[in-house]
Amino acid sequence: MNEQDQAEYEVRIHPVVFEGHYSTEEEIPRPRSSYGSHRDDGKPVSNMSVQKLIDVVKAFPDKKLTIVDYGGGNGKAYATLKRATDKEFDYNIIELPGVGKDLGDEVKYFTSLDDAPKSPHIFYSDATINLTEDSVEENIKNFCNTDATCILLTRSILAVQGEDQSFYTYAKHPGPKDARYFNICNYLVFNQSFIGRGYELTHLTWSNTGKAPGSVPPPLVFKVRDRDPSNPIVTYYDHVFFKKADQ
Repeated sequence: MNEQDQAEYEVRIHPVVFEGHYSTEEEIPRPRSSYGSHRDDGKPVSNMSVQKLIDVVKAFPDKKLTIVDYGGGNGKAYATLKRATDKEFDYNIIELPGVGKDLGDEVKYFTSLDDAPKSPHIFYSDATINLTEDSVEENIKNFCNTDATCILLTRSILAVQGEDQSFYTYAKHPGPKDARYFNICNYLVFNQSFIGRGYELTHLTWSNTGKAPGSVPPPLVFKVRDRDPSNPIVTYYDHVFFKKADQ
């Protein structure tokens, strides 16, 4: 994408710049930092990511819903749902050890997805699929293995174009000694990985907008140092998948 195109469509550049482009995690020239204490305080929030969860929750006719929240922090999404809906929940948060907040009997914390309930109504993850020690492809397999009726993923960082199906990078954020590792997947490969496991893609938008892909270029683009910004274009996506009826 050239400068004229960016000016015409007002593409925004994300302040975080990815440092390098690597075929494997082992090629990254600095060690992975521990994730640190960055989690939310468990209070209700107002943002587009949680609003999409609210919309999905309200679409279910069931009075009580089982939800698995992968990377759910101290429970801000749960607290928001309790304020915004009249549903009851079996709410299960998968997080690092030591993260947790007493939000009542409806909320449980786990450090492994293997321990969470199977066949939940909704599997939800916000901006976490790229950041784990498992690759995006391994996470997709594990997410689908929960056998959730609906999988809602917000702020997944994906490559729109480029020759790679998957590559690794890292970001120095928030401090100069920190290194967050990211596995970036091509969005077509990403979509097909869910479809091939029995899910139907029912909703796809650029994150934090109501605009469907194809109508305008991505509104928020990550730079990958030493790479042409159009190869690949890296941006946030939101997805909703539903398990096919015959699965």
